[in-house]
Amino acid sequence: METDTNPTEAASSEEEEKIYNIGEAAQLKDWEITVASMQIVPTVSADYGEFRPDEEGNQYAQIAATVSNKEKQTDKFLPFFGFGDDVSVKLLFGDGYEFSATQLLGYDKDLHDASINPLSSQEGEIFVR
Repeated sequence: METDTNPTEAASSEEEEKIYNIGEAAQLKDWEITVASMQIVPTVSADYGEFRPDEEGNQYAQIAATVSNKEKQTDKFLPFFGFGDDVSVKLLFGDGYEFSATQLLGYDKDLHDASINPLSSQEGEIFVR
């Protein structure tokens, strides 16, 4: 038995990848995320000191963003303990290099584990190293 598969139909059924510009709101599940800026920094200053990447010569990608909860209940953005299909962050660079987000424990602007009420927003930062 032969089956005729049209490659155009198969490609159109896959979800298209969309690239968003800085300042443009992106929908991800029940979250609306708007990146305001991104910069590379060697350290992050906090009230009681500063954060430095573990390895010599590494730096942070500091991403300033606003996150809005469009769900009908309070939810955690980038939960400390993620389960199943919880939202996570990674930075893609060049020819397939992937960098993971890191939580700066005690940094008051970090969006990791932010509890956000329904129809509310929070501004903060996400760090990748």
